[in-house]
Amino acid sequence: MTDFHDAGFKNTQKTKILLTFDIIIELLLNRQGRTENIEILVKNVDIFKVYVSTLTLEKIIYYDRRFNNDKDLGNKTVSDIEEVLKINRIDITQHMMLEARKYPLDYEDALDLVCAKLVNADVIITFNPDKFGKTDILTWDIKELLHYSFITQESTNRKKWPIRQYFGDMIKEIKNRRAK
Repeated sequence: MTDFHDAGFKNTQKTKILLTFDIIIELLLNRQGRTENIEILVKNVDIFKVYVSTLTLEKIIYYDRRFNNDKDLGNKTVSDIEEVLKINRIDITQHMMLEARKYPLDYEDALDLVCAKLVNADVIITFNPDKFGKTDILTWDIKELLHYSFITQESTNRKKWPIRQYFGDMIKEIKNRRAK
């Protein structure tokens, strides 16, 4: 494996992740068995650069307004999510929408893939990675992200979690294996 410094990675480099709608909605719904790992991610969000598409955020506003009959609640919910997860918004453009149509995926998944490529995300995080098929961007469920980042509930509780210094090399290695 390449030496950490030779690879050009710095200790301050954050892994770029794109969160899909299903991850965000589960965080809000707080359903048993689905949110525990999301909560661990939230507690350790500082080691990641988190991206979410504006489509995902608009869907949150829509559902929040529809089911809670409060037109202002959706905007407040999105603001809270952006603050807690330190989200970087990816604005959807017409060009991106046209690009998404080229992929043999569900349209929303294709838009997430286009967004991930735009920001050079390392990983797309979703509860159903298989729906993306074979892509040049890793798609993991949240458990895989935590596993490869060496984040556990125990390490979160201790507040001393080891950051995987070779995370960038590992992602390249996994991508190479998938390409074969």
